[in-house]
Order: sequence, then structure tokens, then C-alpha cells
Amino acid sequence: MNIQKTLSIIFLSLGWMNLSQAGPITIINAGFEDISGQSQSNEFTFGLPAGWMTHDPNNITSGSGVLLGTLLPNGSVFFNSTAPEGNRVALLFGSSQFGQGAYGYIQNLSDTLQENAQYTLRVDVGNVASDIAQSGSFFNLDGFPGYRIELLAGGNVIASDNNTLIIPEAGFRTSTLSFNTDSNPALLGQVLGIRLVNLNQIPAGYTPADSPDLEVDFDNVRLDVVITPLTPPAARAPILNFEEPIDGRTSNGIANVRGWVVSDTAVTRIDLYVDGVLLGAIPHGGSRPLVGDVHSTFPNSDQSGFSMAYGFSNLSPGGHTMEVRVFDGLGQIAEQTNSFFVAALDSAFIGPLAPINLSGVSFIRPEPGDSTTFLKRFRMNNAVLDGVTYDLLFEWNSATQKFEMIDVF
Repeated sequence: MNIQKTLSIIFLSLGWMNLSQAGPITIINAGFEDISGQSQSNEFTFGLPAGWMTHDPNNITSGSGVLLGTLLPNGSVFFNSTAPEGNRVALLFGSSQFGQGAYGYIQNLSDTLQENAQYTLRVDVGNVASDIAQSGSFFNLDGFPGYRIELLAGGNVIASDNNTLIIPEAGFRTSTLSFNTDSNPALLGQVLGIRLVNLNQIPAGYTPADSPDLEVDFDNVRLDVVITPLTPPAARAPILNFEEPIDGRTSNGIANVRGWVVSDTAVTRIDLYVDGVLLGAIPHGGSRPLVGDVHSTFPNSDQSGFSMAYGFSNLSPGGHTMEVRVFDGLGQIAEQTNSFFVAALDSAFIGPLAPINLSGVSFIRPEPGDSTTFLKRFRMNNAVLDGVTYDLLFEWNSATQKFEMIDVF
């Protein structure tokens, strides 16, 4: 015989949730076997069953003739069977104040309403028959006063069975009611409760003056919940923007290789390939607040920058490629290849002490009628760098906000 029932939490595994997270929540004295604190008289006990409180909005129980307690059915008196669970059932009995309002039991549980959950409450309800008690007293219990069972969250009714069962006299039937938290997400986190009510309605054909005694019995209260975790959305592929070297433009000297990448999972590595050959990893995690504003749905998108310095003068003059390949925590890959040209001087590096002579330089400026592209350029002729004379072509680069050398003659 169980003094306590448990609220079974069943997790439907979707492959990413550990079933060990399941846990029971106690419903105290759900079978009404604990009669501590009650007075006993033959098959009856009187007083509030342990773990339950009185629900009495109409102050019915303060009157004489209204009794709370338990009954021990023996299978032949009052009921044609023993208790559905254990030995005792809860009773709500009234021999007065007929039709004056409902009353019953209530218990607040230690659990709260969870999201993505389907709750099912089951309670056995009895329609007691007229009979002679062990004391020799006859109880006229003709008819049935009606019942109500409610599942509560924060004191609000979220599911209810309002006397829908047809219960034969001297028998029990099981009331079942369900609630899905999708129906009212506003109550999530509220304490759950259970209410068992005698409607105290006078049976048809009777008046308050000749009404029989009005009793409803309850037993075997159980509540189950199935929590189905939401399937997490599939991680989006990383979004990559390889900014420099600019695709189709000229690069030279020591300049940045840079860009940004956003991803639902942490970026584990960014590899750089030059002309198809792996050079190494590019540091990432640089501050990019504007990217964060545009891609705010990605975590840490404001720290999405990657950058490193690279000596483009080490490459031969002409066309080259750079590829950036990004790997995220799920193994997803994003890649982008930019093609560029190298305009190289004879020396890969011109140091601070190298001779530079611009005294004979002449400038060729664009004419007003030139195209927009040419209006951004100027040419420097006869520049002597490290002892070598060059004609150099420069163009404004909006990305770097400076004039950059794009060709050497």
C-alpha cells in the first residue's frame, strides 16, 4: 500500500537529451492511506487527510453534518468492491446544507508547470450506495451530488472534469483530464495543484427538505507528464566575408588579409591557402561591431573578425589566389577564394635606410573627362627606390581608406 504517489516525468529522447534527467515529484497521500491526525470510528476516519487542505469557498464545512475523512470499503457495504488503490478512499459527506455550494480537498504540489509538456491527471471517483454502517446507523445516500476534478497552475484551473462520468451506484469510475502547456504558456513556472470537489447538488426528485445525504468519494490520484524537448533548430552554415585582398584588385607590400565570419557554433579554425597551398591558420575573434548589428542572431557576431599581416611582395608579379576556409564546431565549412594581382618592386622589402629619391618625380593626373575609375588614380614617374627607377600607378582604396600602388612600370 502506497502512502505517496509520484508524478512521473518521462522525457522523450530525441538523441540529444539524457534520460537520467527524469525525476519524480511527490503527491502526498494520493491514496488516502495516511490517517494520522484523524479520529477513527469503525470503518470511518474523520478530519483532513494528511497532505490535503480544505477547499471551501462557501464555508460549508464549518456547519454541522458535513464531514471530511476516509472510508474503508469492504466490498459489500457502501461499495461493491474494495478501494481502487490500497484500503481507504477519501470521503466528502454532507447531511445538511444541501445545495449550498461546492466543497472539497486541494493539494499544492512541489512541481511547477513546465514547457513542452503534456499533463494527464487521473482520479478514481466513487458513487457510494445507501447502506448500514458497522455502528448500525443507516445512511440514505440515494442519487449522486456530482463531482469536479481540477488541475491547477498558480491557483488557476488549467484542466477540469465537471461531473462528466456516469458512475453506477456502489461503483468507481476513473476520471481522466489532460493539459498541454502549449495551450497557456503564460502560466509556465507556476506551482501545480489538484482539487477534488463534491458539487453538493440535490439529486433530481428531491428538495432541500427531503434530500438524502450527499457524498462523493475519491481515490488513487495520479498525475503524469510527458515532456518533449523541442528539437533544436539546425545550425546555420557559417557566413563568411573575405574582404582583403579584394577580389580582382592589386595587392603589394605588407598588407592585411582580413574579413569576418559568423556561425551558430564556435569557429574552431580559419585556414589560409595561397595559390592552393595551405599557409596556416588566421587568428580570429576580432571586434566587428557593425557585423554584430547586422547579424545579431548569431552568437558573438560582434567578435567575428579575422586578420593577419601578409607580405604580398614575396609573391611573383601577376595573378594569384587566396582562399579562406572556415570550420565550425559541427564540422561545417565555409570557404571563399579571392583572385588578385601583385605589382612587385625588385626588392621584396625596402627598409628604412634604403635610398629613396623622388626629386625627379613627375605626376600624371586624371583629366576631368576620364571615367570614374581613372578619376581615383594618379601616376608617379621616375621614382627611385633602392637605386631602381620606377613608374608607379596609385589608386584610392575605399576599404583601407588610402591610396595604394596597383601597378609598376
